[in-house]
Formats: sequence, structure tokens, C-alpha cells
Amino acid sequence: MRPAAASGLLAGVRRVANVAAFPLLAALFCVALRVVPMHTLFADNDEAIYSAGVGFLYSEYLRRGELRKIVSSRDNYEHPPLVKLLYAGALWAAGPPAGPEEAVRISRAVSVASAGATGALLAALSPLSAVFFGLHSRQIFYSSKAYLDGPSSLFALAALACFLWAQQRWNRRMVLSAFFLGAAMA
Repeated sequence: MRPAAASGLLAGVRRVANVAAFPLLAALFCVALRVVPMHTLFADNDEAIYSAGVGFLYSEYLRRGELRKIVSSRDNYEHPPLVKLLYAGALWAAGPPAGPEEAVRISRAVSVASAGATGALLAALSPLSAVFFGLHSRQIFYSSKAYLDGPSSLFALAALACFLWAQQRWNRRMVLSAFFLGAAMA
């Protein structure tokens, strides 16, 4: 390989590494600022309902393969079910929790992970916005708990990102944008 081609290849690799490095650092930054609150904040009534209550019930339905019961469940129907299904999926994957506290902890981990993904996606769109998101005290609080806000924020931002990347043309990214917007509301 010629020296000029090798330096061009190396520059390309560095450019890709720089583009990927900041979103990864933003994700780690967001998660790091939420780990301590995740373990130290007291459980609220809503999180107990979303994770230890409905999340545990949904995870039991998943274990038994009774998916129709999830759809027909009248437990906590006034809140959007998608995030509760995410929490239920995590509880299902982790196995039966030892108690309500463990169910809340597992669900909080999903919320913290979604905050990390939100930080990474935001860093790809606007690095300074990712820093503000990572440091914002309300975002830290609400995404350190098993509330509906953490995953919903990720879906809403993913909808915006897909819309912007679609460059206002009807294509696969525009369809993904519509999907994520629906997920943010579901």
C-alpha cells in the first residue's frame, strides 16, 4: 500500500473513531450520573406500580406464554403500556425477582440504560445538548427511577433523529420516525 493511501485510510479510521467516541462517552457520562441515585432514591408509589405491580404481572404472563392476558389486563390501564412492557421484559429476562425491591431495581436499570442511549443519540445530533441532558437534575431524577419518562424520552428523540436524517423525504428513515413517535406515546 502506498504511504498516501495508508495515511488516508488512517485518517478515515480516526474520523470514524472520533464520531463514535463522543456518543459512547456521552452514554457512559449519563449512566454514571444516574447509578448512585438509582440505588439510593426511595421507591415511589408509581414505580412500585409500574415494576413490582404491573411489570411483574406482565412478566408472569410472558413466562407462561399468556400474551392475550397482557392485552386484556385492566391493571394500570391509564398509563401507556410500552414502557411497562419493557420493564416486564427485563423482569422476565432476569427471572422471578426476590421481592418488590428487586423488581424496582431491575426496572430502574432499564430506565438508566435508556438514559444512556438517549445521551448517545443526542451526542450524535448535538454534543452540547448531550452534556446538558446528562447534567440536568430533573432528567437525572426521572431517568434514575422506574418511571415512564426515561424510555419515552429515548423513543421521542429517536423519532426526531430519524425525521432529521430522512431529510424530509418519504423513505425508510421517515417510517422509522413515525414508528418511534408512536412508541414514545404508547
